[in-house]
Amino acid sequence: MTSRFTSPRTRIALGRVAVPVVVLGLWTLAAAATTQIAPVGATIAALGREFVDGTVQADLVDTARATATGYMIAAAFGIPLGVWAGSRPLRYRVAEPLFSSTAAVPRIILLPVFLSLLGITINAKIAMAVTAAIVPILLTSMAGTRAVNAILIKLARSLVMTRTSTVFKVVFPAALPSIMSGLRIGLSLALLAVILSELVAATQGIGLRIQTAYSLQQLPLMYGLVLLVTLTGFAANIGLWTLEKRWNH
Repeated sequence: MTSRFTSPRTRIALGRVAVPVVVLGLWTLAAAATTQIAPVGATIAALGREFVDGTVQADLVDTARATATGYMIAAAFGIPLGVWAGSRPLRYRVAEPLFSSTAAVPRIILLPVFLSLLGITINAKIAMAVTAAIVPILLTSMAGTRAVNAILIKLARSLVMTRTSTVFKVVFPAALPSIMSGLRIGLSLALLAVILSELVAATQGIGLRIQTAYSLQQLPLMYGLVLLVTLTGFAANIGLWTLEKRWNH
């Protein structure tokens, strides 16, 4: 008989708790070994002071707005295009190699182009987020559409369903797990692209604050801002993961 401490659910919960504990332990050990890594307590205190002073909120909102806007644009175009390209073998064979190849291109090389066209504005950061997020969203949408059981398509045809109804009532729900995987990857890449843009050229944003803290050797604040970005991305992905689980059920 399996005890409550050895049940799969309990082991999963313990594993999820153990990971941050181990990370904090390693962080503490590393901070004790070198002065270039801020202690956990000093990091949290420095980040807390930023929130109390109200100096970090505007940067956080600016980064979040650029990420969310670019991400939503990428999803709005990537999902329909992916489903459309994956719904026919010829379209898939044409589109898949092209977009798979672009996945290997570092998006940061496009930043000078966007800066010259859009200036050092939030629009350049949004453009970076779009280019980073749209490829995984489009590819997973194509793959999910191609993986839909052909019997379901034949059943829809036998029921004389229109092409639009087939897409929304048959293809999209069947491809949703793959699409959600792309959405989670796309969100992480969109946030990464925005932060990288702010590290290079920006007038506001968390990336700029991290760069400024590093330049002034304010290490506790720098690590605190990095921790803030990490937790924000983690929370957003957990939200998407939870939403996916509810849809699947």
